[in-house]
Amino acid sequence: MKLKETDGNILPFIRPATAFNPVNAVISIGMVRVNKISQHLAGLADEVKAQFLVSPKSTAVLFRCAPGTWHEDVDRIGKINARHGLHFKGRQLVGLKISDGPRGSSLLTYERAAAKEIKAAWERAQMLHQPVTTRLMMPSMELVCDRAIGSTQITVENNLYSRVDDINAAAARQGGEMILANSPGFYQHSSNNDPIDSASACRIDMQNGSYFWERKDDFEADSWPVALHFPAPGL
Repeated sequence: MKLKETDGNILPFIRPATAFNPVNAVISIGMVRVNKISQHLAGLADEVKAQFLVSPKSTAVLFRCAPGTWHEDVDRIGKINARHGLHFKGRQLVGLKISDGPRGSSLLTYERAAAKEIKAAWERAQMLHQPVTTRLMMPSMELVCDRAIGSTQITVENNLYSRVDDINAAAARQGGEMILANSPGFYQHSSNNDPIDSASACRIDMQNGSYFWERKDDFEADSWPVALHFPAPGL
C-alpha cells in the first residue's frame, strides 16, 4: 500500500465534543526539539519545537485487549476515533492512519511516513499562523527513551522513560491509573525500523531504557500513542 502525505492526518481544527471526560485528557510533558525526535526530521532548525502529548491510556486499555505486536498496535492507533474520547484543549484527537510499506521496502516505512506528517503539521502551522496538532501515532525511539539508535547522548529531555513519574502523577490527578510501569518485563513499542532488517522494529525496556530489535509480527508490548502540538508562530 502506497503511503501518502495528506492534510487529512493533520488537525488544525477539530469539532469540539459536547463533553470531555478529564480522565481522557492527553498529558503534556513539555516541549521537544523536533529535529531531535527522528532521523527523518534532522534537517529542521533547532528553533522548531512542539509540545509533546501522551495518551493517558495504552492501546491495550483503549481497545480493551491484551498488548499487541508492532503491526497490531500500529493498526489500533490508526483506529482511535471520537468514541475513545481522547482530547487536548477542547478538541478531540484521533489516530494517524498510516501503516508500514511493503515488506522489504526501506522507503515506505511507518517511521518515515510519521516524520513526514509531523513536518507537514509544522508547515501548516506556519502557513495558517495558527496552532496545529498532529494525530496520535506510535512514538519514535527518541521520544520513548531520549536518544537515537546507537547513541549514548541524551537528545530529547522530555520523553516517556525519563518522565514516567510525572506522567503517572498527572494521570492520577485527572482520575486515571498508572499508565507506565518502571518494572521488569515492561516494554514499549517504538516506530523506529531496524536499519538492517525492515521487518523488525525497536522495543524499549522501560525499566532501564535499553532497546532491542524484534520482528514486527512476533513480539507483544505496550504502546502509548503520542501527538505533537505546534503553537502558533511567534508564541
